[in-house]
Amino acid sequence: MNDIDDVKIKAPLLIIDDDAAQLKTLADILDMEDLCPICCRTGQEALRATRQQRVNVAVLDLRLPDMDGLQLLKQLKDENPELKVIINTGYASLESAMTAVNEEAFAYVRKMGDVEELLAHIHRAFHTHLAEHNEILEKEVEQRTKELLKVNGHLMNETIQRQEIEAALHESEERYRRLVELSFDAIIIHSEGKFVYVNEPGIDLYGATPRQELIGRSILDFVHPDEGESVWARINPAKENGAEVPLTEERLIRADGTTVDVEVAALPISFRGRPAMQVVVRDITRRKQLEEHLRQSQKMEAIGRLAGGIAHDFNNLLTVIIGYTELLLHRLNNQHPLRKHIEEIYHAGERAAALTRQLLAFSRKQVLQPKVLDLNQIIENLEKMLRPLIGEDVELIKLLADDLGLVKADPGQLEQVIMNLAVNAREVMPQGGTLTIETKNIVLEKEQMRQFPGLSPGPHILLTICDTGTGMDAETQAHVFEPFFTTKEQGKGTGLGLATVHGIVKQSEGHISVSSRVGEGTSFSIYLPRAEQIAEADEVRQSTSPALPGSETILLVEDEDVVRNLAQRVLLRNGYTVLVANQGTEALQAFQQHDGPIHLLLTDVVMPGGINGRQLAERLLAQRPKLKVLYMSGYTDDIVVRHGVLDSDVAFLEKPFSASGLARKVRQILNSPN
Repeated sequence: MNDIDDVKIKAPLLIIDDDAAQLKTLADILDMEDLCPICCRTGQEALRATRQQRVNVAVLDLRLPDMDGLQLLKQLKDENPELKVIINTGYASLESAMTAVNEEAFAYVRKMGDVEELLAHIHRAFHTHLAEHNEILEKEVEQRTKELLKVNGHLMNETIQRQEIEAALHESEERYRRLVELSFDAIIIHSEGKFVYVNEPGIDLYGATPRQELIGRSILDFVHPDEGESVWARINPAKENGAEVPLTEERLIRADGTTVDVEVAALPISFRGRPAMQVVVRDITRRKQLEEHLRQSQKMEAIGRLAGGIAHDFNNLLTVIIGYTELLLHRLNNQHPLRKHIEEIYHAGERAAALTRQLLAFSRKQVLQPKVLDLNQIIENLEKMLRPLIGEDVELIKLLADDLGLVKADPGQLEQVIMNLAVNAREVMPQGGTLTIETKNIVLEKEQMRQFPGLSPGPHILLTICDTGTGMDAETQAHVFEPFFTTKEQGKGTGLGLATVHGIVKQSEGHISVSSRVGEGTSFSIYLPRAEQIAEADEVRQSTSPALPGSETILLVEDEDVVRNLAQRVLLRNGYTVLVANQGTEALQAFQQHDGPIHLLLTDVVMPGGINGRQLAERLLAQRPKLKVLYMSGYTDDIVVRHGVLDSDVAFLEKPFSASGLARKVRQILNSPN
């Protein structure tokens, strides 16, 4: 029989998932459960972890970069038959489920399903393992007793037999007592509705010190009054005829009056000769907060997938609408009766394009072009725009750190964050007030990471934007970053402003939080990782500069006919010679058949025919290394990156674009040094 010190009350839990975000979120939730998660992103890491340390329960994703999840399941079970493996996959199928069952998987759960279901399976796996372990201990006690009886045979008298049996029982009881005392969960025993035993975690949970304050008190004294028919009224051995009470969520009131969310499970036992119930109570307050955070993340991910799915076709349509209306406006003088109508179409197209960018921003699927920059310089450059925007009755205070470190972010998106927060501050200070913008260097310690999900310990830059406006209550703060949530009147806002800010900050690998009290103003805190590189020089903004004509030859490759025709017309109008193709193979033929020089390849990124824009550019550059390349795309960030665009040396034009925007970008690339 093993010594008590070898019994792991809370054996480490192994999580195997190649998705870093999912891995961290699940690890945070399980850490709150005091389950000591060990995180692995590959099958080989998982095998090494189980060989170095005894693991009783594992949560396994089926899609791994180095091996099939079902293959890993078999290997884990071969090396440790007692291991309880829970399959947690986003690609569930009947075939994989049947294979997992055949390989003796403990449970099979869909990754995007209910988090509570996964946690319930994990707790059941630990309880099953503990029950099996206790069964082994009981069998060892029984075997030991039998061996003693066999050795002594008929010569052993009743006194010796009783002593050996009592010693074995005492040893078993001592093990059980230590298991209860060393448990991380609160374990109580009640008889006739009153406390008769409570372990140390139970004393901490109920907030009653010393232990004597609980013994003899009614368990209903700590039930939240809003619970109605509480589970505690049902965990009565007499009422339930000794039936087990399954895992249930409940709210309790601690001795100091604070409320705590708990999980409760109960089992009938005999305590000192009387019917009683043993109850395991677990504090799940922090876990519920993390689950709510996960639900919000999943909701935003779902909306982001929808936005990303329509972005390509929608951006192509907007390119045509904006481009052709701009060409029409160039042909009409200011007195033409149709000019105002066409201007309205043009502005509507621009608003639609802005709305699409907002949808992609809060879902973190926009195309970012980050640079290493000085945040103080961004704020200084925006000051002239901010002052008339916030009005004369709002005082702008800047508290900028002299030694502020650098950050890596998209400068345009960072400006949008500051402008959005400033506009919001203006609206909550109708009678005037103070808007304070502050920057400082901070270092986040490891123990702070629970407050800043998604960040890593180390040096960061903190941007704080505070107002002295009307403030927000707790309910509003809980929803303030949700898309389409607004406190404005109908038709006065889209509800995307703060959702966009949240998306930009998250996509820039940062974190944003809000602190507010009604009548006392609001403070937004943005944490961005500090960059160690040298700041990049600011480029001259091209948005308002006129497009210059040219005479170079451009190879235009675009599979959408209406977009290709628009781009060809704009380029011809500006004096360029244009070769056109609708896909990669046709572009290769046009390139080979053209005798003269080709100065620029203007190509869509994602095209049919087996050759995407990046592959086409690589083939052509191998023949003409001095050829300049400009990519264009209406796809969102993840699709573009998958095809190799958005490297620091890549020129990119995002759809939708205007006719003048296309002409300026082409001229800029042609004028740039090789």
